[in-house]
Amino acid sequence: MINDGTPDDSMRIVAEFTNKHANLHIINQKNQGLSCARNAGLKIAQGEYVWFVDSDDTVTEESIVQVLESMVITPKIVGDSLGISPVVVIVGLMIGGALAGFLGMIIALPIAAFIKILIDTYVFKKPMPQMQNKTDKKEKTK
Repeated sequence: MINDGTPDDSMRIVAEFTNKHANLHIINQKNQGLSCARNAGLKIAQGEYVWFVDSDDTVTEESIVQVLESMVITPKIVGDSLGISPVVVIVGLMIGGALAGFLGMIIALPIAAFIKILIDTYVFKKPMPQMQNKTDKKEKTK
């Protein structure tokens, strides 16, 4: 918790939480603004993920589950099914959304998968994946 010079009594409440949770720490500094407060927190942060919670944010019990599901689990599942990295899933959605809004997000992942196939085929010289239709499968099982 970064106390960026708050003039009210809110740090008393935070101190109660830090007494109950050993992984919470308070850094007191004079008011230097949002960027300095976040940088101070990043300097002492430990772990794989950082979540900035501002004074006007509401965090519920479900918040962390929703964040993990949308930023970690779903991109991993989608990436695995398309044969692309979860990072490519996230970046593709961000770029698609920035360029063409919702439609861009819809078409971003098929485009990313197509580009991966092209790169694998023409740059890395891997054979192009073969698609089988249902009649081919039925004939092979007979």
